[in-house]
Amino acid sequence: MLIEDFHVKPDSTSNDGFQPIHGACFKGHEKVLRLLVEVFGASPTARLEDGSRPIHFAKTPRILDILIDEYHCDPYEKKEDGVQPIHSATIYGNLDNLQHLIVKYKVDPRSPGNEGIQAIHHAAIAGNAEILTSLIDHFGVDPQVKADSDIQPLHYAALAGQLQIIQLLIEVYNVPADTTATEGSQPIHYAAFQGQTEAIELLVDKYGVDPGVLSEDGTRPIAVAVKAEQIEAVELLKYKYNQTEPTPEELEALAKDQ
Repeated sequence: MLIEDFHVKPDSTSNDGFQPIHGACFKGHEKVLRLLVEVFGASPTARLEDGSRPIHFAKTPRILDILIDEYHCDPYEKKEDGVQPIHSATIYGNLDNLQHLIVKYKVDPRSPGNEGIQAIHHAAIAGNAEILTSLIDHFGVDPQVKADSDIQPLHYAALAGQLQIIQLLIEVYNVPADTTATEGSQPIHYAAFQGQTEAIELLVDKYGVDPGVLSEDGTRPIAVAVKAEQIEAVELLKYKYNQTEPTPEELEALAKDQ
């Protein structure tokens, strides 16, 4: 074994920032995890530069059980960016871990990270329909729950160009396609900001969103796209939806928001 034969430290860090214990959890290797902790003294709460701990990488409910029940890791442990194990499970698309944390360890499915982002917002960004559906149908999470700045899952889905999630939220959970965040920004504004042309077309063509809709400060999606230098989105809005170039007032309003 490397640790015994070559005197490799159990807390040594690889080029990608992992320590052996993080890798063992990520791969779901129970025996390796136990060996590292119980024989070689690796810390079950070993922290990486971004605040990640082994529990954020747990691949299976069994690994979670060992870390929480036997090694007393915190099921609410936060990384520097506020991501908790329930958020990690969502980001990695690990429905089993998400359900295990909620059911066995009573983790709040609405537990927020930085900027108020909950598991359902991560599911919308990642495009994980199965987890999003489970959070709403099985655990009672509001499909319009707001993070900071009143950003809802639909806004995040539009921002990330997750077409399936956009359709799911609107058609199954009756979220208005023009639902507003802070200052009246709608999903189409978020789609324009990231140049998500397919999301823009879906919102306009299928759900009847006004391509020239104004936020509270009088900003249209095309102004957002111009400011963000999203050329394809600008051309789509200009030539398919007959949107005029943004006015100086619109661009000034956007500059004030930054």
